[in-house]
Amino acid sequence: MRLSRCFMFLVILVISSFIFIGIASAETTIKTSVEFGKIYQDTVTGLSGVAVGITKFQHGCIRIGIQPLMRVDGTIPDIAWLDELRLEGITAIDHALGGPQPDPKEMQSPRY
Repeated sequence: MRLSRCFMFLVILVISSFIFIGIASAETTIKTSVEFGKIYQDTVTGLSGVAVGITKFQHGCIRIGIQPLMRVDGTIPDIAWLDELRLEGITAIDHALGGPQPDPKEMQSPRY
């Protein structure tokens, strides 16, 4: 009985240590030079599009979600997830792509 209590205590101690180490070492911010809304081009494939997402994998690989522009036939291609180091910036988009918008009540009505 005494051995099983000691064993259970040891198991709980080890598991809680691993959980604490995992939580303490988890990085919650992603440091990157990529800006949302800027157009980037893949140096390997030539694919270009707007940066719409950033993700970081467990071992530090940072991938950027690139949304290619609409095709001539009106279809929208899927987002491509590319390594950050393969991208080079082209230009910023002049208009807002979304996010917080002004309240319609505060906007002035057009004058005809």
